[in-house]
Amino acid sequence: MRIKIFLFVIVSLAFASEVRGESDGLRIYLPRETAIKGDSIRLGDVGIICGDEVLVAAAGDVSLGKFRITGQRIVIDKQTILSRLACEGVKGKKVLFSGAAKVIVKRDEKVIPGERIVAVAREFADKQLGLYSVSSITAIGVTGDHALAEGVSDVELLVEPSRYNKKSMLNVIVKIVEEGIEIDRCKVSFAIRYTNEKVVAKLDIPRGAVISSDNVMVETYESSAPDSSKAVVPYGLVAKRAIIAGSVISDRLVGPLQGQGHGSSVDAMQPAVKRRQIVAVKIEAGGLSISSLGEALGDGRVGEYIKVKMGTERDSRTIIAKIHENGILKPVY
Repeated sequence: MRIKIFLFVIVSLAFASEVRGESDGLRIYLPRETAIKGDSIRLGDVGIICGDEVLVAAAGDVSLGKFRITGQRIVIDKQTILSRLACEGVKGKKVLFSGAAKVIVKRDEKVIPGERIVAVAREFADKQLGLYSVSSITAIGVTGDHALAEGVSDVELLVEPSRYNKKSMLNVIVKIVEEGIEIDRCKVSFAIRYTNEKVVAKLDIPRGAVISSDNVMVETYESSAPDSSKAVVPYGLVAKRAIIAGSVISDRLVGPLQGQGHGSSVDAMQPAVKRRQIVAVKIEAGGLSISSLGEALGDGRVGEYIKVKMGTERDSRTIIAKIHENGILKPVY
């Protein structure tokens, strides 16, 4: 009987000790993500701590790390917290967790969204590429949010081109400026694709056949490099050799209708128009006759077809015109 009473007392004391241990322990709730002020991370700033008042006060001051750079995110898991608590004399069996398995801690900072940085850079890129036929502009990689250092007031974003560019890629520098002083900068890169034109054979063209809309056409294609000149269809010229359907029509494949044979009387004649000569191009349509000046891009005799650049601007268009006996050139439609 005495033995039973003794065992009962022992079990009761053990149970009381366990209950007292739980009441003297810590309960910590962890959110998935939290933002804190300052550089140092304390457990009391990260989670919600309940339990013994003395332990709660001590645990709240436990250091969990420090921010080193602007925009840094630190991931803290339960094991890290238990390790730091153990250093302060709090055993793991006295700690009960709830909430997330780990918490992402970031500093409460002013942030410039990455979308805004890319949008500013894209607007600049569009202006830079305005002279070309661009089919697509794609931002390379993901530009994340940019956190500003503590105490920074309103800023403005200024843009300038990078010194390191190529035709297929444009790099843009976005400067972050506060009160006229640059405090940081970002680089945004864009992959560029251009829309170009080429003249191709619709079908097989035999040698000596005249080039016309029946056998050639203009196709558009994408390229990583721009072509500043528009495709000029060589209407009125003839094929110097047989051209296979789908082939690109280049200057070496076509030539003028006359003057191809060596030693002919036509070859002996002096050119009626010489290269770089200013010529008059006469356009007749619907009873109206309009003359305009152009620059001959090659030598030509009467009856031959040459290229003529209309106007003096850089983007002036080029036409094919036939030379008439009176020195007047008429465009080929």
